[in-house]
Amino acid sequence: MSLTAAATRRAGFAAGLAMVTWLLNAGIAAAAPITYSINQTIGAGSVVGTIETDGTTGVLSTGDITGFALTLNGVGASTVITNLDSVVLVAGNALTATVTNLLFNFSGTPGAYLLFQENTFSGTRYYCDATNTDVCYQGSSVVPQSIFSASAQNVAMSGNQVIATAAGTPVPEPASLALFGVGLAGLGCLARRRKAV
Repeated sequence: MSLTAAATRRAGFAAGLAMVTWLLNAGIAAAAPITYSINQTIGAGSVVGTIETDGTTGVLSTGDITGFALTLNGVGASTVITNLDSVVLVAGNALTATVTNLLFNFSGTPGAYLLFQENTFSGTRYYCDATNTDVCYQGSSVVPQSIFSASAQNVAMSGNQVIATAAGTPVPEPASLALFGVGLAGLGCLARRRKAV
């Protein structure tokens, strides 16, 4: 085998490896939005609905949550809040996401919380998960009316808990799969060619 043929093979292998690496990184960087379903019982109340993220996994911040529609149920009261009439606030690093679950670490750093509320810090119409009593009570709280009404419910929580699950598993685009297939085929041809020589 000549030096030129060996150099050509190495260059082909390097190009194929670079293509596969690029395709894998492009898939990670271009994460599709994920919609999570929440159906959580909190005392005699509940919160039911959806939370949409931009597809980020790991620790989430306020900007990673792109939409929500939540029905807040308490004793004798119910209300709906959405991203069109309410806000979401995330403080600390207790809120994390995987492609299948949203999790909140109730035993995390003090001061961390996830708050969905119609009128920010008003004590009315909100769902909150918190590591300690500050913005809301420690644990999970659902308040369809006012914190001072019987409809308000709170349950102390600890540990890293799943608070919502993905509504469906994201499916890669056909074009991405085709490009990935071409890269693998190229690597297969390169390996076959290498074996023949």
